[in-house]
Amino acid sequence: MNTRFLLAWAGVCLVFSASIAEASNIGFTFRGPASHMSEADWAMFRAEAREMLDSGKDDKTYHWANDDTGSSGSFTPNRSFEQDGLPCRLVTVTPAAGPAQGSQVMTVCRQPDDTWRIVR
Repeated sequence: MNTRFLLAWAGVCLVFSASIAEASNIGFTFRGPASHMSEADWAMFRAEAREMLDSGKDDKTYHWANDDTGSSGSFTPNRSFEQDGLPCRLVTVTPAAGPAQGSQVMTVCRQPDDTWRIVR
């Protein structure tokens, strides 16, 4: 797996509840799907991600799509578990924007401040 893609999607997960301005500070300067996503795409991405993380059922795929830009993606929570006293989810993230698409499996845990953070 391309290391830049992995690091970029790790950053994407960190901004599930962040603003677009905060997301731009992470520096998505690679040739993956994130570099082709509009502000509206990010809003849809974050909304669907947050809903899926908060209340999505394991092994069910949740989709988002922006008909205006053609960007789309899906989230599949593979399993839920507890780690270090925090609720966590193993999630497959599959985005497509512009000419780029990809897929990444990551573990995210809900923090005490109610945000979700990547732990690996």
